[in-house]
Amino acid sequence: MSQTLDRFRSSTWGWLRGTLAGWGTLLLVPIGAVGSFVTGALFPLGFVALAALIAAVKWFQNLATTYEVTEDRLILHFLNGTGVDNGNEMSDRTHPTGPLQIRVRVPAATKGSVRLLAAERTIPARLQGGVLQFTLDSLNDYEVAVLE
Repeated sequence: MSQTLDRFRSSTWGWLRGTLAGWGTLLLVPIGAVGSFVTGALFPLGFVALAALIAAVKWFQNLATTYEVTEDRLILHFLNGTGVDNGNEMSDRTHPTGPLQIRVRVPAATKGSVRLLAAERTIPARLQGGVLQFTLDSLNDYEVAVLE
């Protein structure tokens, strides 16, 4: 086991500011507050309570996962951007792409295994001369590859 260089957790505030789902959650707060003010009723405050519940669930999920940076592991994030900017309209479905041939120079301690977190499987890889090669058969929205 190699030495841990850094340890961190995901940020709930970063999720709220940096994702569409987070923006939607934040938007529930003014909707509930304004709705309650305009109607004079309390039921629109349910939107505020819903936002608080969503943020609390996300916070607990972030507490449950700790990431460690070590010398013998490399994490690659793949994002499929096809269909995102086809003119003026956003696409509401995925456009899978692949196969993708990946070649990465890796640290000397790398053993040559590739674990895909979104697909929940390990794929074959070839390590030769400090370069790890593997193939992503298909990339739907995103994938996270852990190279060990």
